[in-house]
Amino acid sequence: MMKHEKKIDDSEYIFLLTGGVGLDNPNTNPSAWLPTKSWDEMCRLDSLPNFKDIRKQFLSQKDAWKVVYDSVEPYNEKFPGQWNDLKDFPRMCVIRCIRPDKIVPMVQDFVRKHIGTKYIEPPPFDLAKSYGDSFNISPLIFVLSPGSDPMTALLKFADDMVKK
Repeated sequence: MMKHEKKIDDSEYIFLLTGGVGLDNPNTNPSAWLPTKSWDEMCRLDSLPNFKDIRKQFLSQKDAWKVVYDSVEPYNEKFPGQWNDLKDFPRMCVIRCIRPDKIVPMVQDFVRKHIGTKYIEPPPFDLAKSYGDSFNISPLIFVLSPGSDPMTALLKFADDMVKK
């Protein structure tokens, strides 16, 4: 929706989904703590209009970027210099480069903030509705997460159906 309303830059959208074009990077990784893949992505990000010179500024602000890199919630950390002014979507592009393992919680925060919590929380399971949507020749399959046990609800539902 936001892309259609031109609230998200097309090049940033493509970058977030795919990353940059994976050619050889002539720029050597300047730090021991940042993985080479992350540095390559940062260099590719530098080619986008809103991120000009992020690579050069990274070189002069490595210690401040390391704080972001080391954080448990890097998306909530203060970015060095002018990059702290980045909002929402462009900020996700930077996190995608530096800490790709943290992009999912950041996207969840983004969705929660812009379109609502209901789009990131699974709906409660409705056994009666699932039964109503099923057929006698197709089974209902329960995909369980640790600690969940639908057996009590299933037995109660079966009892209720017998009583009808």
